[in-house]
Order: sequence, then structure tokens, then C-alpha cells
Amino acid sequence: MRTPTVVSAFLIASLGLAQFDHDAKIIDYVGLKYACNGGVTPVLAIRNDGLIAMSGCVVETWKNGLLINTFDWQLAVPSLEGEVRQPAFPPVPDVAPGDQLEFRIRTVNGIPDQNPDGNDKIVELDGEHASTETTTVTVKVRTDDAPGDLTWRSGTT
Repeated sequence: MRTPTVVSAFLIASLGLAQFDHDAKIIDYVGLKYACNGGVTPVLAIRNDGLIAMSGCVVETWKNGLLINTFDWQLAVPSLEGEVRQPAFPPVPDVAPGDQLEFRIRTVNGIPDQNPDGNDKIVELDGEHASTETTTVTVKVRTDDAPGDLTWRSGTT
């Protein structure tokens, strides 16, 4: 009667349904795709796909094929299976349109990520930020017996 167990385990593994204790996946890049003050602060959506709560995750940041930093993200509250969190990573300086950022998950809870699927994310810094105009806001504060009344006007100079 051991055959069904072996067959079941084989089917689960071959269908990609096997779960691992220590597994995280990059779901999306949710940060800015353009430079702000000469750099960019990456933000990723990372899901705990492991069976064990994720309390830490090491992610490498690469720019144009060169390792920029290794971020040891320690969660104040562990992420349970299926939860998605959005950590902000250390800023990447000196970025320009056309630069490519790559993120690679290396470990979960100090153990090498057990499933490489979803561990890499490549992002092209091709976004355009909106230009801003100088705006003046005039606020008039009334000091009569109704101090709660405020009026304001916004205009473009």
C-alpha cells in the first residue's frame, strides 16, 4: 500500500503543486520608474509562498548587471503563508532613463530560497515624471468670532 503515497508525491511534484517551507516570490515592482533627486528607492511586492512564516528575506539589487547592494529585510511582524508585503529597499543612486534594475531573492529566514520560480524581477527605468509648475496658495485666516472659517485659493503663476 505504499505505492499510492509514492505516486501521489510524484504527481504533486510533477504538477508543480509542491510547497516549500522557505519560499518567497517577487509579485511586482511598485516603486517609481524614474529618478527622483538623482536616485530611485525601489519598492517590491513580495509574497511569502512558504509554509513557514517569513521573518526575514535577503534580496540583492543589481543595476545594469552590477551588484549594488544586498538588503537583509527583517520583518517586525512575520508574514504568514500567502501574505504580500511591500518593503522599500535602500536607494539606488545615479540612475538615468534606460537603466535596468534587477532584484534577486536569495534567502528566506536565513535559508536559501527553496523554489527559484519568481525570485528574479527586472525593471526598466523608463518612466517619465510629470513636470510641475510653480503654484501659489493663498490662505486667508479670519480672526473674527468665527475662527473656524477658512477660505483659500489656488492659482498658477
